[in-house]
Amino acid sequence: MVIEISFPRGGRKPPATNKSPKIKQDYDLFGGDKRKEKQKNKEKKVPEKEPTVLDPEISAVTADLLSYRSLQDGMVVLGCVREVQKMTLGITLPGRLSGRVMVTHISTPYTQLLHSIVDNTEPEGYKTLRQLFTPGECVPTKVIKIDGSDEKFRIGLSLMPEDINCQLSHKSVTTGMLLWGAISSSEEHGYVVDLGIKNCRAFLQKTNVDDGKEYAIGQLFWCVVQKCDSTAIAATVSLNALTKKIESTKLVKDISLDYLLPGMMVDLTVSKQLMNGLEGKFLNDYTGYIHEGQLPGIMDKFQTYSVEQVVEARVMYVMPVTKLAYLTLRSLEPHDRGTIQDGAIMSCKILGNTKGGLYLQLSKTEKGYVSFRRLKTSVPLNSDLDDKDMVKKNYPKGSKHQCRVLTFDYLDRVYICTLEQDLLQEKVFTLRDLKVGEEVTAVVREIQNKGLLVEIGKVTGFIHNEHLSEVIMTSVTALKSKFHVGQKLKARVWNLNVDSGSLLLTMKTSLLKAEDNLLSYEQAEYNKQFPGVVLQISTHGLLIGFFGKVSGWVPRSLMSIEHVAKPQEVFKLGQVVNCTVIKCNLTAKRLTLSLQPPKATSKRKQVRLGQHVDVTVTKVSHSGLEVTVDDTNVTAIIPLLHISKFPSLVPLLADTYQEGDRLNDLVCINNARGIPILSMRNSHLNEENIPQFDELKVNDLLDCSVQVINDKHILLQTPIHGFKRCLTVPPENFNGHENVKKLDIQRNQSLMARIEEIKRLPLEIIASCKLYDCWNYDLNVSVQLLSDYLSEVQRIKDNFSSLHRPLASLKLGELVTGTVKEQTELGSYVVELSNSVTGFVQAEHTTGELSIGSQVKGIVLWLNFEKDYAEISLNQNVINRINQKQTGSINIPVGQSNGSSNTKAEIVLVNENFVLVALRGTLGKRQLVFLPSRLHINDLTPNLSYYVVGDVVKIEITRCERGVIIGVLKQLIKDLVHIVRSTLPRVRKLSSQGEESQNKRQRVDESTTVHQEVTKQNQQPSKNIVIETDSKKKPKGKAETKLTNSKETKQNDLENGDAKETVSKKKKKTTENEESALQDEDINNKKRKMDSDEESIDEVTQKKIKRESAQLILPGADDFWNISQPVKIEEDSSGDEDNATEIEKARTVARKALSTIEFREEQEKLNVWIAFLNLENRYGTKESFSTVLEEAVQMNDSLSVYLQALNILSDSRKTAEFTELLANVSRKFKQEFQMWTGAAEACYKCELKEQARDLMQRALKSLDEKQHVNLLVQFAFMESRFDESERAEALLEKVLASYPRRVDVWTSYVDMLIKANRIHIARNVLERAAGQQLPARKMKTVFTKYIQFETKYGEKDSVNKVRQMASEYVKTALQ
Repeated sequence: MVIEISFPRGGRKPPATNKSPKIKQDYDLFGGDKRKEKQKNKEKKVPEKEPTVLDPEISAVTADLLSYRSLQDGMVVLGCVREVQKMTLGITLPGRLSGRVMVTHISTPYTQLLHSIVDNTEPEGYKTLRQLFTPGECVPTKVIKIDGSDEKFRIGLSLMPEDINCQLSHKSVTTGMLLWGAISSSEEHGYVVDLGIKNCRAFLQKTNVDDGKEYAIGQLFWCVVQKCDSTAIAATVSLNALTKKIESTKLVKDISLDYLLPGMMVDLTVSKQLMNGLEGKFLNDYTGYIHEGQLPGIMDKFQTYSVEQVVEARVMYVMPVTKLAYLTLRSLEPHDRGTIQDGAIMSCKILGNTKGGLYLQLSKTEKGYVSFRRLKTSVPLNSDLDDKDMVKKNYPKGSKHQCRVLTFDYLDRVYICTLEQDLLQEKVFTLRDLKVGEEVTAVVREIQNKGLLVEIGKVTGFIHNEHLSEVIMTSVTALKSKFHVGQKLKARVWNLNVDSGSLLLTMKTSLLKAEDNLLSYEQAEYNKQFPGVVLQISTHGLLIGFFGKVSGWVPRSLMSIEHVAKPQEVFKLGQVVNCTVIKCNLTAKRLTLSLQPPKATSKRKQVRLGQHVDVTVTKVSHSGLEVTVDDTNVTAIIPLLHISKFPSLVPLLADTYQEGDRLNDLVCINNARGIPILSMRNSHLNEENIPQFDELKVNDLLDCSVQVINDKHILLQTPIHGFKRCLTVPPENFNGHENVKKLDIQRNQSLMARIEEIKRLPLEIIASCKLYDCWNYDLNVSVQLLSDYLSEVQRIKDNFSSLHRPLASLKLGELVTGTVKEQTELGSYVVELSNSVTGFVQAEHTTGELSIGSQVKGIVLWLNFEKDYAEISLNQNVINRINQKQTGSINIPVGQSNGSSNTKAEIVLVNENFVLVALRGTLGKRQLVFLPSRLHINDLTPNLSYYVVGDVVKIEITRCERGVIIGVLKQLIKDLVHIVRSTLPRVRKLSSQGEESQNKRQRVDESTTVHQEVTKQNQQPSKNIVIETDSKKKPKGKAETKLTNSKETKQNDLENGDAKETVSKKKKKTTENEESALQDEDINNKKRKMDSDEESIDEVTQKKIKRESAQLILPGADDFWNISQPVKIEEDSSGDEDNATEIEKARTVARKALSTIEFREEQEKLNVWIAFLNLENRYGTKESFSTVLEEAVQMNDSLSVYLQALNILSDSRKTAEFTELLANVSRKFKQEFQMWTGAAEACYKCELKEQARDLMQRALKSLDEKQHVNLLVQFAFMESRFDESERAEALLEKVLASYPRRVDVWTSYVDMLIKANRIHIARNVLERAAGQQLPARKMKTVFTKYIQFETKYGEKDSVNKVRQMASEYVKTALQ
């Protein structure tokens, strides 16, 4: 308490001080330095300060420390670090006050480091606050802000040397002075130090630093002036930071109080004892006070100090008005807290009372303190006594009580405690009372955008949106509709950090119900399964999070038993998945996981490659069957497409299996990962016929499964001993299809492959999947493939019958009635049959237009179980030609075909799997026969040009079993005979080569002796037609042309100019001399093709002449130059060498264009450069593209060229090159508005949305603030265009919150919403805009827009309502 007896009214006026203005936070980490640079005035000469004259009668009767009322802005006070967080420091001040230091108020060098981090650079020597500061460390602080507006005082502090040393000038720095500095830079022999004193340069030699101590850039430290060379202009200071030097340095000569800094040590002579401390004199008879809590020992008493005793004390602070100093008898060395933890309940003894509360003895060496404010609530009320007397009565000195430790005061070195009963009984008081994975009851305290702020006892925690439920909730509206303040929730402790005070919880149902959760790496045992949350998804794998910051990695190969090409489409962030531990490295804390089922732990032998086993189904999933091998505990997997060779039937076949079903004769095709992979379609494999890698030869045929499909190649897997990799099939080795993705091939689909090349370095097998490389022209293969298909369809029908599905009740040939429901665009009809089955009638099976709702009668042709409808015919002629009883019994011998036998049938149905025909004549009994339309498993695009509904064709019956008749088209047999004859010499040679490796390679039993079969064909066509050919030297005759896919057939027919003639010759009757006629026709076709080729060449030449003429007539017309390049490459190229030549020609044309177009035609030249870049991007290399880009930048507006290049790379999805170029462009043109928007749009096109949003943040820091609104609006439009409506709205809402008077933003916002068809939200935005009080000119624009909107999208009432709002606004404005 200060008593001013006679405050001086006159006398000597104190000299003006060199005070710095009030400090504000000048730096915004996320917005850059927003301070406006002001022109520096020339430094004025400041006279040397003189000591302040004080009234000797000002004194204090107690040694009370600071309070919120006595604390003032600008005071420099000694504090102690209480806690260190990521962005702030908690500081304890004298008087048990607390303040906070922002990360931008540490030091100027440290702030500069932070700015470099924000600018995406990685500075050297950067350390976090937790690396720079430790609790208990003494630091000087300056009060820069005191906020007590809501009765909760908040003190803002600064540690910056320019704030602490603001009273000093370079002339006032003397040898032996204790200062506060920051490391500015590190040199070879020491450090350059920032003292915050103008015209004062300081250096700290490394020899003057404690052994092993290294300072980081921006780090603060105490130092002593070892040497000072001062002039009238500047001072050069040498510093010493040795701990011994700092602790022993003492001020001995007089110094002004204005220069007295916290931490300086002086000799204090005790003059008297006060109620709670000591009073004394130091230096030039300055008065100082020492509080009883600032004695050296915790249990020391100030009564032990006598008058005239001299003690060493350190300055804590000086009161600004009275100039009274408060000191401490403790050192600056960091002090660790005791062993008592926060929240501990223990017995205590009352030591006595002080002005603000009671002192407690917790142990022999530990002291506690309870404030009167907390004591008031724990004593009974008594009207006769005041609060303090009641406290003294209930808590007399020496009495013992139970107390709870709240926290530790590092400056006073006492524990802050409480005696309140409700706090003593609280179970969850600190984070230490909780455990990771523990189930708790949380109470909602606040609903925020990112989740819920909750309380568990006296602890505050947070539940992020992704942990509120199984589905991530991002909308605040959705959160508020489901949760409310005060609601009690069941949750588990997801993660807690006692040091940082953070607590995260989860409410995911899967984690709450889980019996065993992974809480630590030590708990991760091999093959054990735990639930986890997907934290990150990449193309290489998944990052899975568990309780307590335990995380693991799931490689893509272990995501599923099926190949996962795009994990982003299969998994979602926040998804809970069951993970199996594969490997755990406790030292590195690395966890490898699998999403596949746990491996079998049986000690029995694992299933061998090629071994045949019987299994029992244990689980049916969307990815396949999980089975257990009989007589063992081995768990195995049957991938979904290994159930059948036919991908379209697999989903329905999977439904036919249930848990407990027993499956026989399955073969193991892979056991590399410990879990055997079984197949139901490779029964021909066994342990003996699986080949060894060293025994493989070119032309060996292998049965494979598709593993990877991309633009570069297809990877196939097949069991081979000594070769664990996949076979590589280039796109050109796949039936001539350059874009194999269009073929709808699925992973694990069955394909045959023939080896073309075996590489040893690197180890690789190149194979071909072309139809005529893998098929030996044996129609038995085609018939067997069709038979397998029909057998699996029958299995599906049996399953439909067991489920009482009405479609299965129908039979082929059955007469049905129904009602026409719909007509399709192609003229087909949808009919609802009497048993509620959907019928489908193709246009060929109707006799005319049918009216919707009319009753029709038809016959069942086929049951399509895949699409759940019946194929029916309404054509009476077809109905009459099909027997209603399809028994499969005919009087035609199977396989017999002679010259006099004519087995005719009418085609009634054609699809990609089979052709259905109805036999004619009495021998056939009007039975239905199936013909193979797919010749081989590799025949992915069957040629259906042989088959036209309604045509009558000749067939040969090849198989009749289980009521199903299968035949082969005779015309197809004859065409194969022609191929056999034309390739006979080469066949014999290939046959002898193939027989050498036939016994040691894996192959399907497809071939017999070639010479014998060909001999048979010379005599008479038969069902066994076998041939092997060299795919690279196949003849190009008409017969083979018919066997290619339909697209190739049409193209060849058009080229030959004989499409109609080809089709007509399929339909006419075959004579005995037909084969020779075919040969003659083939010669004629070749002649016609040569004529056609000549015409084609003339046509191309004419096009070229026209283009060249146009270029000569109009050399500035860039359209001609641009068109010529792709035309040459796409139209004229016929092979790799020709293509390379044409590309080179295109480059020449581009160069010629650039040299021909006049220099004034800038836009035309730019267009040619863009075309040139497109050419190099599409057909050139990365280096050639870069070279052309550099030239284009030099010859044109560089930014325009760069943006065009970004768009080109974005359109071609070259992400790596795009990212590299984007980094270069964003550095060069960061001040250009167009660059940021153009580059961002290219990012959005390339689906790099996060990179685009990062560009927005960087643009806000680089562009002038005037451009920020337009920038945000542009980014909002881009978000909306690329299906991110919510983000777009959030951006515009943010803009309008800061700039509500920007009418152009309001209207643009509305236009964006209207374009996105969000009419309701657009109306709300307009209503908000119209409710503002803006100038009349702006309001006119708003109301005009509003009326136009309601006129188009609203009603008359809504238009009138807007007009009324406008009228009210005008009336209000006139008033």
